[in-house]
Amino acid sequence: GAPAAFYADSRDLRFAFGARGVAITVIGPPEGPPPPPRRRPGVAVTGLREEVDPRTGVARWVGAPRRVEPPPRPRHTVFLDFVGASPAARPVGRDRAPTVVSFFRGPRAEWKTAIPTYRQVAYLDLWPGIDLVYTAEAGEVKQTFVVRPGADPDRIRLAWRGATGVAADAAGALVVTTPVGSFTDAPPVAYQPSGGKRAPVAAAYAVGPGAPRASIPYAFTLAPHDPALPLVIDPAIFVYGGFFGGPDANRGLGIAVDDAGSAYFCGETNTDRGGRDAYAVKVSADGTRYDYIAYVGGRASDTCFDIGVDAAGNAYLTGVAASSVAAGFPATVGPDLTHNGGGDDTLVVKLDPTGTDLVYAGYLGGSGFDFGEGIRVAADGTAYLSGIAGSSQTTFPATVGPDVTHNGGYDAYVCKLRPVPDAPDPEDNYAWCGYVGGSAEDVGVFRDNDGSVGITAGHLAFDAAGNVYASGMTRSPGTSFPDGDGFGALTSADNTHNGGWDAWAVKVKADGSGLAYAGYLGGSGQDEGYGAGVDAAGAFYFTGGTQSRTSFPAVVGPDLTFNGGISDGFVAKVAPDGSRYVYAGFIGGECTGDCGPDSDELGVGLTADADGHAYPIGWTYGTGTTFPAVGGPDLTPNGPHVSLFLDDGASGDAWVGRVKPVPDAADVLGNYDFVGFVGGDKWDAAFWAALDPRGGLYVAGDTGSGATTFPNGAGLGPFASPRTTRAGAYDAFVVKVAYDAAGPTLTPEPTRGPEPTAGSTATPVGRGFLPWSRRD
Repeated sequence: GAPAAFYADSRDLRFAFGARGVAITVIGPPEGPPPPPRRRPGVAVTGLREEVDPRTGVARWVGAPRRVEPPPRPRHTVFLDFVGASPAARPVGRDRAPTVVSFFRGPRAEWKTAIPTYRQVAYLDLWPGIDLVYTAEAGEVKQTFVVRPGADPDRIRLAWRGATGVAADAAGALVVTTPVGSFTDAPPVAYQPSGGKRAPVAAAYAVGPGAPRASIPYAFTLAPHDPALPLVIDPAIFVYGGFFGGPDANRGLGIAVDDAGSAYFCGETNTDRGGRDAYAVKVSADGTRYDYIAYVGGRASDTCFDIGVDAAGNAYLTGVAASSVAAGFPATVGPDLTHNGGGDDTLVVKLDPTGTDLVYAGYLGGSGFDFGEGIRVAADGTAYLSGIAGSSQTTFPATVGPDVTHNGGYDAYVCKLRPVPDAPDPEDNYAWCGYVGGSAEDVGVFRDNDGSVGITAGHLAFDAAGNVYASGMTRSPGTSFPDGDGFGALTSADNTHNGGWDAWAVKVKADGSGLAYAGYLGGSGQDEGYGAGVDAAGAFYFTGGTQSRTSFPAVVGPDLTFNGGISDGFVAKVAPDGSRYVYAGFIGGECTGDCGPDSDELGVGLTADADGHAYPIGWTYGTGTTFPAVGGPDLTPNGPHVSLFLDDGASGDAWVGRVKPVPDAADVLGNYDFVGFVGGDKWDAAFWAALDPRGGLYVAGDTGSGATTFPNGAGLGPFASPRTTRAGAYDAFVVKVAYDAAGPTLTPEPTRGPEPTAGSTATPVGRGFLPWSRRD
């Protein structure tokens, strides 16, 4: 992936420049059906099966999980040769862009960092008096020949090498065919500038005889023109339709924001080497550019699930790493420089403030299947991690607590990583690190619509005193949850397992020695817990989804009635002492069309402010017209909202909201400052949320919608954005939602920066609106 610019290492741009020509890698369709959109964070795996223990009657997933890899896409490289060109001509970058790109792959000596980016690459005097300029524009690469007065345009000779065919079609476009697909150069447009005007010159492609896969030449035929004037030939070659993440499915997962309002987001992107790389991006505070893009990974699949930032601007990543050091993972300093096996370890990475160096990069895990799903960072660089542990305490770096004994199945883990994790023994790099769980799974393990098994976890937050709060889901009974021994005298809002999957909430003591409280939330159906936020008083907030229609313990609000379909989202607040739920209620709508039971809401992410406002986010489909939208950012559902999987892709919208501190109004809409949609004409899902000091809500997720409909059904036109073209089947997105309690306001037109931006004002919709939006 790349920004809308050129850079020196162009492997992922798939557009390489040489002295005698240009190499272009054509990417064919997937070999097999593309994966469906993931409805939850986490990973899809194979190798697991569900079994019931005949002694206890507890169902557990057993086996050796392996991540589901994206279907391979055939690739074929063709070369555009400059026939008879000057051997002295070299590509030169022009119009420097603000973004720097770094690749952290392999040992430090192989890293490629702080690579400058340019909006143009020029070959000067490629032929006598003739320049060739490549320009990155709105996700495409345009090729322009500039013929100076007196130069001979007939000298321009090009040839496609490695193509199976080259021909001009009826519209005058040049169609280049390869074994894996074809691409088209638009019909050439030529003109002569003079006196501030352009005099058009008729132009066409002239394809010569050639040998397929060897060399097929072509040139331009031009109408008579004035040789004393400059001549511009502009074929507007379409080389690459999307930059960030490429043409495959790419996910946007974690998000953080610093005190200046710069957003940091991360995820995974498919690579041209196969597998996936983790990526991290810093977006400028005004949303008009990328400050940096960093890729981290080896030759296997590596993913970032969450990102944090400290007071100095260092970014911290966690996720999953399948790449060992031998497979190219850039391990350095710690916390563990050895991949521990079991398929996957937790990825732990710290980037410096410029995004051009790794302060540390390593693993967290044991001999089982482990990965990280949450990270939060204190101002001093202490990182708090949460995730999924399939490894027992004999290989996992469990130390101090909250529980140093693995309890069976897949436990959740919560760890406090020291600011400088350089100790040789991985355990010494943690102030504390331990499990949360019981005798069954204590993280979500669900069979998805495509038949794969997804593993997912909740999230975490910490307060000023260093206490840590985490959410999740479990099938473990109260005789073993939350620490293997059951609740005992532990404070709990609900210490009775309610059947199937229940959501859970726990508070870990600041010293990690144990739990301050723990409790279930759920009914007789499937209940999932995600997100985490804490206010200044120590109240804990989380969100999720519930299928417990009549048995969910709804109290106070924001909605005490299940709304129909498969599931509703929920939002809950735990009292500071953990003894009760201050409120717990539904978020959802009722399917009113032909979708029957095929309608759904899920809360997937949440953050909270000091004053007690909760900001849940998630996705919805099938209930668009009855979803409780009020205030914005968009009150109108944008997808078909008929079914999760349609013949032409999935439907549905992301949703974002702000719940009032006391959501006890009888009118459900009165319990929100705002709640509304983010999306376009296809599938959109929000996964992670963050707040800036001024109350701006930043949201990261996935979208299959195009720029003409995302993020509010009307397209990206009025919003500031570093890029406005969709690259793959599913791309990452980032949006910022601003809220003004006094009522709707206009966002000033952003200053037009050096990158292509969208201008104009943001149209207010109630009190929530999108002052800038980012899709990639």
